[in-house]
Amino acid sequence: MLAAVLDGSHPIKAFREHRGMTQAQLAKAAGTSSAYISQIERNGRRAGRKLRVKLAKALRVAPDLLERDEN
Repeated sequence: MLAAVLDGSHPIKAFREHRGMTQAQLAKAAGTSSAYISQIERNGRRAGRKLRVKLAKALRVAPDLLERDEN
């Protein structure tokens, strides 16, 4: 999972795949759409704080771990 992030994968995608979840499963657990999850994972959109908290709960990680370093 760490290797995926280091290779450029979005942290949400890396944790989702690590947990064996589909985008649809994660979206349902977080109360959003799989299209939105796809956009976040492709860096087309950013997850706001509230959504990041919901995603973190679904993925069983701290919300800060889901932030993408934009620097």
